[in-house]
Amino acid sequence: MAAHIFRRNAVYYWRRRPRRPLASFFSCPHLFLSLKTTSRATARRLAVQLDLILEDAAMLAERDTLDLSSSQIETMLRAVVTNHLGKLERVATAAKCAPDFDIRQVRLDDKKAFWTYALLDAQGPGACLRREDYDQMVADGFSASDINDVWQHLCLLRNNKLVPTKPHVLRRLVEDVEAVPTAMNLGIAQGIYYRGLKLALASIDRRYGGNRVEDACLDRMILAQNDPPSPRPAMGVMHDNGPPRDPPKKETLLASASAARQSVSTSARQSLGLAYCKPAKIGANANRNGAYLTSK
Repeated sequence: MAAHIFRRNAVYYWRRRPRRPLASFFSCPHLFLSLKTTSRATARRLAVQLDLILEDAAMLAERDTLDLSSSQIETMLRAVVTNHLGKLERVATAAKCAPDFDIRQVRLDDKKAFWTYALLDAQGPGACLRREDYDQMVADGFSASDINDVWQHLCLLRNNKLVPTKPHVLRRLVEDVEAVPTAMNLGIAQGIYYRGLKLALASIDRRYGGNRVEDACLDRMILAQNDPPSPRPAMGVMHDNGPPRDPPKKETLLASASAARQSVSTSARQSLGLAYCKPAKIGANANRNGAYLTSK
């Protein structure tokens, strides 16, 4: 990095030749900038930052296209719809708790808001009420008063500087999908934003009609949890087609259990390297059971 700075009259300067993608943007072969410092350490630190900025600009210029891809556009639309749908559902939940809740009125209000953003989606921030839009609203069951409310809503959004959308909202929307906020991408984000709000407002039955897409998935989950466990496959099952036998007697069961305990005890002693030996006639080495243990 020290090769990109030099000193003249006790002041350090930064000089770099721009890379080929940036050469057409400058009229001189070198970029020349005074760092306005006499400290070499400060000059080196500033030069590193300037080099990074220049490399970033060259990398952006080298890219084949800065346009949004189809997957990025889809991700942006999903984010707008999900975010606004959550807001509308919270508003609907609060409205349902009110004592004077009128489901017909709230459904009508949502439909009016839907048509407001349908105009913005179709025509952009400069939307107006055209004759064909008027006819479509009438076919949707709107009266002249309802259509006037839609127009007043659109004018209110403009008066409150909500149309067009705030630049920082669109910029964040573009940057969240790791795209460059160029003028074209911001324009696309504006259209996506209006379309997402329109789609969220269109799901009126989801909020006030109980028609939720998640219900089908939830039903499947509940049914899967209530299913009985599948039986294990039987291996080597012997079918006995003979006549039923009498249950074993109690003495037979006790004898079988005693034989099983004796077999387990013998196996345990053998695994420890111990075995029974016949007792000797010497009482000093004999235990009270008449036997003693010796190592194999």
